[in-house]
Amino acid sequence: QQDVKLNGAIANILNFDASDIKYDHENTKVSIAKASITIPKLNDAKANVENARIDSNGLDWDKVTLSATQIALGSYVNINKPEAVISGAKDKYNSKFTGDFGVNLGSSELVKVNGSGKLTVLYQDGKWGSTHQDVKLNGAIANILNFDASDIKYDHENTKVSIAKASITIPKLNDAKATVENARIDSNGLDWDKVTLSATQIALGSYVNINKPEAVISGAKDKYNSKFTGDFGVNLGSSELVKVNGSGKLTVLYQDGKWGSTHQDVKLNGTVANILNFDASDIKYDHENTKISIAKASITIPKLNDAKSQR
Repeated sequence: QQDVKLNGAIANILNFDASDIKYDHENTKVSIAKASITIPKLNDAKANVENARIDSNGLDWDKVTLSATQIALGSYVNINKPEAVISGAKDKYNSKFTGDFGVNLGSSELVKVNGSGKLTVLYQDGKWGSTHQDVKLNGAIANILNFDASDIKYDHENTKVSIAKASITIPKLNDAKATVENARIDSNGLDWDKVTLSATQIALGSYVNINKPEAVISGAKDKYNSKFTGDFGVNLGSSELVKVNGSGKLTVLYQDGKWGSTHQDVKLNGTVANILNFDASDIKYDHENTKISIAKASITIPKLNDAKSQR
């Protein structure tokens, strides 16, 4: 034999290359000293082949060993520490690739979410599929959200991850909780359709609340920008001592990595220590410092003939 080689595609799954090939005419068998496999649909993962040959079964071998320590499945999902069973002709090239489920969702400054559990990608009778064992996601997003997800499925044909159960906690909004609809990892990254707050009140520090809050919490497509809007409320201690109520609308924003707020007719009024009537307007909330500034405030003292004081 002179420079005898083999190369080509097998079963729409493997690219096969072989050299140092010998033909045994007595047994009509081809032995292959050097052979390797590349798997295009697993990010061109490479593998070495032991005792490759052409015999009565066709193109077959004893064992295949992956060279890769990680297999990228599309842009965002990985199989880490993969192990492979890649069958030859005798078993119709059926194969499976098993390892630790991992994700790579972009800048670690923006998304610090980790995967866990076992993911197996299968090639069986000409079709791709997958199985999942306790596959989960958890971590922090955009320095605003803690994300937890389970009951996760990977679709290899579309390199997409669907998430049946997902929840969000917002540490800087007093650990307000929310449920997530149609969470997924797709071409945008970690995204979803809708988030619904579970809380009927969000405490902003020790004294300020957003009552009856409504939230818009965006996914990867909109850089996780979010807003939380509701009725402005306060909790200023014992109701026997301070009976001051808030009114108006307060919106807390997370935009392009920064917290902010907007205010609509936000006011305070009520009684203090059974001596003062207090009224305030032109009120601003600073979320970074959980502090309220009041531009206009006045006091009336009913028991002193409604004497007034303004600030």
